[in-house]
This record gives sequence, C-alpha cells and structure tokens, in this order.
Amino acid sequence: MVMNDNCKFPQVDELVFDKVIRLCKNANVINGNDIERKSLRYLWLKTVIEIHLSALRITSQIDVDEDVKYDFEYFFKFSDEISKMIAESVASRLLNSLPEYPVSYKK
Repeated sequence: MVMNDNCKFPQVDELVFDKVIRLCKNANVINGNDIERKSLRYLWLKTVIEIHLSALRITSQIDVDEDVKYDFEYFFKFSDEISKMIAESVASRLLNSLPEYPVSYKK
C-alpha cells in the first residue's frame, strides 16, 4: 500500500495507537495508572507501537504498482486490522520475555 503525500499520518497513527492501548488495557497488560504515570510498561508499549507504525509506512512504499495509490481513508478503514496486528506482536513479545521455568535438582 502506498500512502500519498496528502495522507495525514498523525491522525491515523493516533487512531491505531489508541486502539492498541485500549486492547492492552482491556487485557490488563497496562492500566490507567501506567498511562497516567508513564510507567516503564507504558513507555515500552508506546515504543513498540511507534516502531510498528514506522515500519508499516516504510514497507507500504516498497514493490507497489504505481497505478495503485492509497489514501488516508483506505488506511483508516484498515486501522482495526493494523491495531490487531500490532497487539498480536505485543502479545508475542510478552511471551518471548517469559522467565525460564525453575528446575530444582535437589537430591
């Protein structure tokens, strides 16, 4: 997908950001206090979302037919799907950060 020069990324980014935050809040990954205090969990989540949005903007400009141009409205329509994709990545990162299971070797 190619974003034209008139695309209003800040509005789309904000929409996707809010949706991902809401999904994570509903899943108790973060809470209102985390957001208000800008806790490490919140800042980590914010960074992950921002990186995903930046990567999406980069990949949306690669290997695309020049006749196909997408605009803000197209991107807006798919904001739910983009938000879910980012939330899935957050969940995967959380699972990858699990501590090792302690094994006792008492004899």
